[in-house]
Amino acid sequence: MIFPIMQLRQVISAVHNARISANNVSELLKSEITIEKFNEKNNSTELKNIDFMYPDTDKHVIKDLNVTLVKGKKYVFVGPTGSGKSTIAKLLLRFYDPHQGEILINNKMKLKDLNMKAWLDKIGYVDQQSQILSSTIFENVAYGLENKSNEEIIEAGKKAKIHELIMQWSNQYETILSEREAQLSGGQKQRLVIARLILKNLEILILDETTSALDSIVKSEIQKEVRKTNGRNNNNFSCPSIKHN
Repeated sequence: MIFPIMQLRQVISAVHNARISANNVSELLKSEITIEKFNEKNNSTELKNIDFMYPDTDKHVIKDLNVTLVKGKKYVFVGPTGSGKSTIAKLLLRFYDPHQGEILINNKMKLKDLNMKAWLDKIGYVDQQSQILSSTIFENVAYGLENKSNEEIIEAGKKAKIHELIMQWSNQYETILSEREAQLSGGQKQRLVIARLILKNLEILILDETTSALDSIVKSEIQKEVRKTNGRNNNNFSCPSIKHN
């Protein structure tokens, strides 16, 4: 009986913590959004005098970084592991705020003053670990997007060079992917996530070694499709490559 009693003690403690967490979440959901909504086109994004350290460390990952990402250009960040390439992407997505310096949009608006949903709606981000949902391929490709038809999703699949694979399965785009994406290889998962980007009308595209698991021929074909689809009005930035279209 000792072990079950000890487990019960842990459960009772967890219930108390869960109650407090639920109350905090409820307060957040009820709060009014007072931050400015970002409706204009993003023509430039400036990282100005940026210093950054991860929590609980005293080592600078980024120090005194100054760079301006201009609409219509592509930027590539190159460096050894741990040099801060992915951190730059996380700062632009505001997963973190810099310790010093500021990120300016169109030379006037501070990123930390903007409504995050309005800002993130303009950004496409794919990291090294492709995130796949336990759901159908239709829902995976259209994740986070509204009013996308099946025809648009299929077209995105074709451009991401995964359509032929999907059509070999009995349920095709209605195929349900498992929680750990057992049906897909690393490169196939990357193609599926890239199909999401192609489906989205982006202004900034951030690729963090997104095509690392693809062979050179497929990688070249997908890059052409991404440029064709997002090159009309976007800025491209990737860590190590970012594109501002």
